[in-house]
Amino acid sequence: MCINSRWWARCLILCFPFACSAVAAPSSPAVMTPMEAAGKLRSLAQRQAKLYLQARVGVEQGPAQQRLAESIAEFERCLPIVQAAAQSGSAARSARRIGSEWESFRKALEAPLNGPAASSLSAEAEQISIAAQSLAVQFDLAQESPLYRLVDLASRSDMLAQRLARIYMQMRAGMGGKAAEVDLEQTRKEFKAAFGELAAAAENTPTIRANLEVARQQWMFFELAVNDREKSFEFARRDVATTSERISQIMNESALAYMRLVRDAAPAVASNAGRR
Repeated sequence: MCINSRWWARCLILCFPFACSAVAAPSSPAVMTPMEAAGKLRSLAQRQAKLYLQARVGVEQGPAQQRLAESIAEFERCLPIVQAAAQSGSAARSARRIGSEWESFRKALEAPLNGPAASSLSAEAEQISIAAQSLAVQFDLAQESPLYRLVDLASRSDMLAQRLARIYMQMRAGMGGKAAEVDLEQTRKEFKAAFGELAAAAENTPTIRANLEVARQQWMFFELAVNDREKSFEFARRDVATTSERISQIMNESALAYMRLVRDAAPAVASNAGRR
């Protein structure tokens, strides 16, 4: 891509606050369901590893460390919700695994940026995401409304974007080698497939469609930055950091919007059941 094209892409990224007007303001917070909490844990683990590695390679280090501290607090708000809901069988095992992995993962996240902990971060993030994915699927299958599938898909799309950014930062930190390249390409494919399914959902409202369009535009810039492997092209790393955060914001809002559809549909379902 020519420098002019890159320059225009960067200008559009920086103009995101104006484009983000399509993203609906969150409604008053409702009680988080176990499925929502499991989905957040799945994304947060990848995001936390990304933010740590981002700070390690010197990309917006101050904001990255602040967001990391905030995401650690959010993880610890979500974990008890999942543990309370997963009381038996494979769900309980997955919840225990997350709790156990979290102890060492948090220590690594709080370690000095120049310490040896970074080498284990990606593997620990993967283990937590895998266990949280298992829980999210189980909680989803326990629900009657098919709309829960869209809640989970929006949350999973966030996780995949965070995983892609984490792998990118891992590679920029000189870790991962060929295996990271393979993981990066596989994650990219999975995000495109998940996002395509989400964008095609018949249940999408005009607001959700507008949000997803903003996410699609951010994905274009994100992918452009990930593909830029010129080491001298410094702002590519910054663009990966900023666009992955913006995609996370939009996908979280989309998941909340789908959850509002679930809650709005509940009285109608109950009323129909009563008439029968």
